[in-house]
Amino acid sequence: MTRCLLICEGPCDELILSLFKNVFCTGRIEIKPSGSCCFDKKNLLQNVGDLVQRILSKEKGYSISDFDEISFLFDSDGIYIDEQYITVNINDKTTSYTTVSITCRNKRLLLCRNKTRIKNIESFLKDGNYPIFYISRNLEHGFDNNACMNKSDKAKQRFSLDLFRQYDKRNYDFIAKLISMNKSASCDYEESWQYLKNGFNSLSSCSNLILFLLKHYDDLIPECQRIIDELVPRDNITKSTL
Repeated sequence: MTRCLLICEGPCDELILSLFKNVFCTGRIEIKPSGSCCFDKKNLLQNVGDLVQRILSKEKGYSISDFDEISFLFDSDGIYIDEQYITVNINDKTTSYTTVSITCRNKRLLLCRNKTRIKNIESFLKDGNYPIFYISRNLEHGFDNNACMNKSDKAKQRFSLDLFRQYDKRNYDFIAKLISMNKSASCDYEESWQYLKNGFNSLSSCSNLILFLLKHYDDLIPECQRIIDELVPRDNITKSTL
């Protein structure tokens, strides 16, 4: 048995990811938001313990020792595209994204953000003690290719609630959706990350979050194990999944 803490970015992400409570056996998973993309903090791996403790300290009753595994889910935000596809518009109040470009007010700051996030990703992948997963460009876009990036807070809340209602108690549909979001079409953890790094994929609607479920197959309720057995050929799940 593994008790896992999955750290996401914000409260809307937390609401959608609470669908995992329907999929996992009771007590096996907790979802907590960090409030922002913590992978934009320099040297995150060296300070990950302090970060997790701060997140858990917001609620009574949790400590790091309560969990056997700590995983992270964050937005890719186009971090791997070539800088020639990043343009500047000083009149834009927010950074905007398409499937082939990013427009921002300050290109230097955006490139610094991308560099920091990529460096943290590489250090976590190399270390291997904290599994990390992506969703692109953000959680709304990952679930719906037509979802607008720059939703207001109220619109994000409404989208998250609608999405939660769509998949609540519909485990088959939820797992099938996660599988369809894995555009790498691979159950291999490293291959799923290589997919994100290619071309414009970090701007596309995709996620490797299904690998989180595959990793925790033994912690899922029997119904969801059977769903995975039906939808994911066992031959595709290799020892290198995670």
